[in-house]
Amino acid sequence: MSSKAARGNKLPVADVSLDRAILGLIKRTGARAVCDYGCGDGALLKRLDRMTGQRLQLTGIDYFSSRKKEDRPKGAGNLRFIDRVSREYRRVVEQGGVFDLIVSAFTLHHFRRPLEELAVLGRLLKPRGTLFLADLEFANDSGDQAAKNLFSFLSEEFHTFQGTYHRHHYTRDEALPLFAAAGLAVRSSRSLTVDFPGHERKEETGHALRNLDRMRVANRKTANAHQRRYFDARIEQMAALVKQHGIDYSRLFTVTAARRP
Repeated sequence: MSSKAARGNKLPVADVSLDRAILGLIKRTGARAVCDYGCGDGALLKRLDRMTGQRLQLTGIDYFSSRKKEDRPKGAGNLRFIDRVSREYRRVVEQGGVFDLIVSAFTLHHFRRPLEELAVLGRLLKPRGTLFLADLEFANDSGDQAAKNLFSFLSEEFHTFQGTYHRHHYTRDEALPLFAAAGLAVRSSRSLTVDFPGHERKEETGHALRNLDRMRVANRKTANAHQRRYFDARIEQMAALVKQHGIDYSRLFTVTAARRP
């Protein structure tokens, strides 16, 4: 999904749905120390802070050092941000048992080493803590879903040749065994379809087409002629498919898990 947290003053439908689920978990579990693992610009934590009347201790974890200084979220009061490659992060992981609730949204498919990352999340949970993870469901039961997946797979393939591959795509059924392998106990999981209105489809489709434009430019600089010809054809085919079907991020899955006793 594109990195924008909101379109103008309107929050994306998927974010609204997840906000409700997270607020429900906070209410049911009585969580006070909450972490957003893979928090991006910190938009979710800032919304939670407003919606809960600044009653929570909120922590965002992400790779901030790769961002320009002006684009890094700033903490204050009960809100702090920890760089994933910092000493503070290593200290928190070593300490363990820090958070009542960890939220990780649209991050699983970015984990280069998913079992290691999930094991870290389990370590960061308090003994009775809860992990809530949400990600895109990579189903192929419609033309729109297939187009979205093919675009994502082409991006993976291209970046593999560029030396920056890191994505792994899952359906819910494919993702669930990872939690057990990482030492977590799944409490519940569900697949869901959220409303994906036309303006969101248009924005995500534009985002995908801009990514394909960037891939075209990068491909022209590739020294290997065979690789250039291969990806030139693939990129043009993919651009036509995206224009025909658009990008549809309406299919999600969620998993709620805990540390094993």
